[in-house]
Amino acid sequence: MDKNPILEFIERLPFFQEFSDDEKSKLVNTSGIFEKYKEGETIIAEGESGSALFVVLTGSIRITKSTLAPVQEGHTSLQEPEEITIAELKAGSIFGEVSLISNRPRNTNALANSPTSCGHENHHGNHRKI
Repeated sequence: MDKNPILEFIERLPFFQEFSDDEKSKLVNTSGIFEKYKEGETIIAEGESGSALFVVLTGSIRITKSTLAPVQEGHTSLQEPEEITIAELKAGSIFGEVSLISNRPRNTNALANSPTSCGHENHHGNHRKI
């Protein structure tokens, strides 16, 4: 019997090494777990609420942070915010974990640097010890 190519791929990623064969198989066969993104597409946006952890399967991700000059309350800044690249992530990298753990809004942006596939796990009140 031929193995699922996605299953073969995730078995090579360090993140999934602690998962049992049954857990990996269930994950691969669950609808909506794997998403494809076009180059430049936003995967997560700073300030959004979110409770999904992402694993880069193919392609690359650019993690950015918006900068705004401090402005006194009641005043408006005339400066445009800048996007600073914090990191570039390749296959096997994880992102989005801060919001998953802290239940706070996203503190960075994640954009596809190239056509990219990611696996993600949403948190709906169930904790899985990784």
